[in-house]
Amino acid sequence: MEQKITALIIDDDQVDLLAIKRAIKLSGFNAEIVLHNSYDDGITEALSTEFDCIFVDYNLHGDNGLKFINEYINKGGTAPIIVITSQGDERLAVEVMKAGACDYISKSLINAETVGKSIRFATQLKSNNSNTTKIERALIETEQKLNAVIAKSPILLFSIDEGGMFTLFKGMAMDQLGLTEGDVLGKSVFEIYSKLPVKLQDLKNALLGKEFTQYCEFNNRHFEVHYIPVKRAGGGFAGAMGIVTDVTGHKEHEKELKNQVILAAETQKIKENFLASMSHEIRTPIHGIISLSKIVSRTELNKEQNNYLNAIKKSADNLLVIINDILDISKMDSEKMTFENICFNMRELLTTVLELFKARAAEKNISVLLDYDKSLPDLFKGDPVRLSQIINNIVGNAIKFTEKGSVTLQLKTVDSNNDCSVISFKVIDTGIGIPQNKLPKFLIPFRRLVPTQHANMVVQDWA
Repeated sequence: MEQKITALIIDDDQVDLLAIKRAIKLSGFNAEIVLHNSYDDGITEALSTEFDCIFVDYNLHGDNGLKFINEYINKGGTAPIIVITSQGDERLAVEVMKAGACDYISKSLINAETVGKSIRFATQLKSNNSNTTKIERALIETEQKLNAVIAKSPILLFSIDEGGMFTLFKGMAMDQLGLTEGDVLGKSVFEIYSKLPVKLQDLKNALLGKEFTQYCEFNNRHFEVHYIPVKRAGGGFAGAMGIVTDVTGHKEHEKELKNQVILAAETQKIKENFLASMSHEIRTPIHGIISLSKIVSRTELNKEQNNYLNAIKKSADNLLVIINDILDISKMDSEKMTFENICFNMRELLTTVLELFKARAAEKNISVLLDYDKSLPDLFKGDPVRLSQIINNIVGNAIKFTEKGSVTLQLKTVDSNNDCSVISFKVIDTGIGIPQNKLPKFLIPFRRLVPTQHANMVVQDWA
């Protein structure tokens, strides 16, 4: 595929002008060519248009190519210049090359091959120069941005060479230290370290290649100093850099947060104690209502009175369940939750729990299944009531959000040794599922069953 370029030819000899144009066309380039036969028109065109290369005759009427090169470059021209001349003088070639030309061609050697080589070299040179310019511009912009950040941030950036001499010292924090660049640059760390929030031993460690962060108090302010060793290309270390940050505000904020945490903990403790006491106090009259409703139910009642009494009893039972849940939560929050340590039949317990859901599941045409690992024993030692609460909650939610299919409670051995085993409980359903970020809310704290000689198993986690 032909490479597309734009070229400018400046030559006051019409025959030579057309010869160069023809050579370019035959060189294999898809060239857009502009022709001029005078110096003035040529320099004006060259400075107003971006070209990939410029061919200029050394001997122009009243002027020469050397003058063109100097004027073009001094006025910001960037296109590579190829000088064409009828003179085969090597000294002339050296002269124009020193002035800034990228190539020199004798008119007697103008053909598609030599012109093509020159154009390829010129376009490659322009590409390289363009990349170099972009890199230099990017470095300048980066340095300007870095200086702006340093100037507006409460930091201090310094650098020392391997001899311990300061080579860089910038940042807003200079004002807090009462120092300027002139006070520090060119000075030895032994002369100046006592005026900075740094330690001499830390500077020595950084020069030995250790990167680390230290905190220190200086002039009634707190500073964080991060030391970074500077590696030499051939190995070893050429010095070290330091970033000093004024963290006085952070320290004060940290102290305030600690006070708030202490206050929040005390407030939480008062709330938990109140909740626990309230739950107990409310549960007592509810038990009284349930007991009295049972006594009344044994008396002679008409149908309407019996319905009202049953409604009262059901409401009291439901309220008692809610209060018990509140009490359990308050116990967990106040770290007063206790667990039974009794022997029970795991398979029987789970079967009973699932049996309670079968009627509800049947209404939705859902199957409720138990997948019990055959390697597991039936007997465990622990708290069957707490375990029932967990299974009830999770299976109940699974049925609630499953419209079709099944809900399966699965038990499997995860790990086992001589003392205990870890088993996983999984509730698998064909419902909408729970988003990953919501799962922690469903990990209920009732987790542990104590091992027994019949089973040697501990429930550690929920999958």
